[in-house]
Amino acid sequence: MKNNGNAESVIQTVAWTLKHLARHTNLLDPEQVKHYIANATIANTTTPISNSTKNKRVFCYDKFCQYNNIEWTKPKYRVEPKVPLIPTQANVEAIINCSSRNYATIFTLLAEIGCSPTELHNTTHKDIDLDKGVVSIRGTKGHASGKYKLKKATLEMVRKYLLTHPCMHAVFEVTKLTRTIKVSEENSRRLWSLAGKLQQEKGVKQSPDDAISYLLNNQREKDNR
Repeated sequence: MKNNGNAESVIQTVAWTLKHLARHTNLLDPEQVKHYIANATIANTTTPISNSTKNKRVFCYDKFCQYNNIEWTKPKYRVEPKVPLIPTQANVEAIINCSSRNYATIFTLLAEIGCSPTELHNTTHKDIDLDKGVVSIRGTKGHASGKYKLKKATLEMVRKYLLTHPCMHAVFEVTKLTRTIKVSEENSRRLWSLAGKLQQEKGVKQSPDDAISYLLNNQREKDNR
């Protein structure tokens, strides 16, 4: 796969998925694998996995079949597009203000530039021109590369960040960042859940922003006691 230009992350995903499939099926039996994928559930639950997850497993198993010259009819599961949850500027600022100094710098760059965590992870010291206040970002997954002029406040944050991260090939650690993003996604789900409960109580449509306001007001009330 590496010789065909696949990224290391893709290779690791395929390897992990094939190990998972091998624990539950015979990889040399395509029909058995198809049946498992079609009826698979989330671990320790009876909830079916999503169609997007099924397509990912099909993709990985197809790589195995190609390598081993196994003929099979690849299934395709229809995925309904989701409406993206776009955070407000207030939400972004709240996350940055509650983050450590290092993550405040990372989140500020992501918000200001609009690059992906992987693109920021690939940024090296050579890509940061502190004199001109410019960061060069190499696009991934079809994204265009570009140079971005940083705001003065952001540039100062980057200067301080680099003092504690000298001579690193990957200036911004994407592994820890990914875990933080997953936590943020979990918080988003909790906010949507709270918004639904508030909607039932008040009889008025509520959004995650309303849930945040509700939590902040509760916190203020506790602080004032």
